[in-house]
Amino acid sequence: MSRSNTAKQLIDEHKPNSIPPVSAVSAAPEALDLKFRKRISLFLLALASLGIIITWTFSGYLSEATATILMHAFEGALVGGLCDWFAVKKTYKAIQDNHSKVADGIGRYIKQEILNASVIQSRLNSMLDSSDSMRDFREKTGKSIGSQNAISNELRTQWKKISPHVYDWIAKLDLSESSNEALNTILSDKLVTQTAKECLIAALKESIQKREFKDLEKVFKSQIKILPNFVLPGFESILQRLESEQFDEEILKKVFSALAIFRFDYFSTWNKLSKNRRRNAAQMLLEPFAGNLINIIAEVIVAEKEKIRGISTLRSYSPARIIIERLVESLNDDHMDILAANIVYSLKRIDTLQFASNFESHTRLYLEIIRINGTILGFALGGLIGIAANYLPK
Repeated sequence: MSRSNTAKQLIDEHKPNSIPPVSAVSAAPEALDLKFRKRISLFLLALASLGIIITWTFSGYLSEATATILMHAFEGALVGGLCDWFAVKKTYKAIQDNHSKVADGIGRYIKQEILNASVIQSRLNSMLDSSDSMRDFREKTGKSIGSQNAISNELRTQWKKISPHVYDWIAKLDLSESSNEALNTILSDKLVTQTAKECLIAALKESIQKREFKDLEKVFKSQIKILPNFVLPGFESILQRLESEQFDEEILKKVFSALAIFRFDYFSTWNKLSKNRRRNAAQMLLEPFAGNLINIIAEVIVAEKEKIRGISTLRSYSPARIIIERLVESLNDDHMDILAANIVYSLKRIDTLQFASNFESHTRLYLEIIRINGTILGFALGGLIGIAANYLPK
């Protein structure tokens, strides 16, 4: 299948459901510049017309050569300005009359020059090795990322905005059998059991040295009677077994399996709670966790900011390198075809008059320069023709 047929297919297969209305172009510095340039071009046309009238009226008081040169100059200015004005007007009329063809042309240009996968990949790779890109990145991160306290405060502000929605979502959440199965899959994963073992070892190492923990161990040994003649092992003994290479990780799996017995009943109990109690429970559980997490995130961001200062290129900064390299790998011509096809389809959906108006509002500023230059150039060329007519041998 040819590339053009593929593009047509993509237009049909990836049509957006709706096109947002195109609003009128708001007043901006460009709009003010356009008005100013329109006034200049009209002033020059008026000046050329007035010059012709004055020169013709007072030609009797001027030398023949002067009158001829001025008349040719002003006529050249008037003709040049009017021709360029007519050309500009016809340009936008042609755009209005050829809405569909112009949209196709814009799509082809965007596809070939902007959304070309190989071009984008090349530019992204160049950006990774560019010291200028790294300097810009460093400057922008330096301006946008403040102190650790400022980052923490901003994160807390944002959390206050979204946390009510999080709590409401949790309050509406009903735990089902599928949730139970998903949790069981997680707990049976080897990485989870290994992580649980490592965390337990680290926690015991920290805790067994504390006095209150030793007191707790005595309570366990003296008051908890599981079976007759059964001696509950001490925490130091448990730690030694955990650290030994002979420790059977199946024990942890069995513990998780035992917990699974209670999970379904726990889920049922949760589902019977009122939404208000669920929300309060979620808030009490998440608020302290969120506060600590915010501090950790702020600390990591500040550390990354300091790290960026000593890096020469984005390729040396692994987060940026990974993101850009993955983006480069994911780009291909099919993706670009989809984007270009949607752009063309969106342009064609715009009302014809609105399309021409939008096109003019974004380009007329620069075409007015053509009108101004055309008038000035016409004046200069007309003057040269007048000089040639008077002083070159006939």
